[in-house]
Amino acid sequence: MPTVDGANVNNQGPPNFITVYYYGVQQGGTANTESVFGRFNELAKQSDSTRPWIAMTKTLGGNVSVYSYSTPHMTMSEILGPNQLEFQETLQKMYGEDPDLDSKVRGGWNWIWSETWRFRPELSTTSN
Repeated sequence: MPTVDGANVNNQGPPNFITVYYYGVQQGGTANTESVFGRFNELAKQSDSTRPWIAMTKTLGGNVSVYSYSTPHMTMSEILGPNQLEFQETLQKMYGEDPDLDSKVRGGWNWIWSETWRFRPELSTTSN
């Protein structure tokens, strides 16, 4: 499993921040969610970007699974800067390929939230 401390942001070293987007996925929405995340990763790899995107899932049991999608940042300004442009360009390619993307997403996700964490290497449980 990828770790934050192992990430290398555009050859600048480990990130100072990581933004995590969480998606609550109802039963029956897993296939669409994994398809959307998988295609996003494929298109992102085809671009010139070296920014890593990490997708993970945690099955909680019951009716909802939680997926997370995250990306590291060196500064807080990167969250709104050119790196978001890379994200938007990848999404535009996805919509160009699949005009029904919204219905796939809305049919599976029932809530979304995000947060940005500050990476503190001194609190890491891994040793380098």
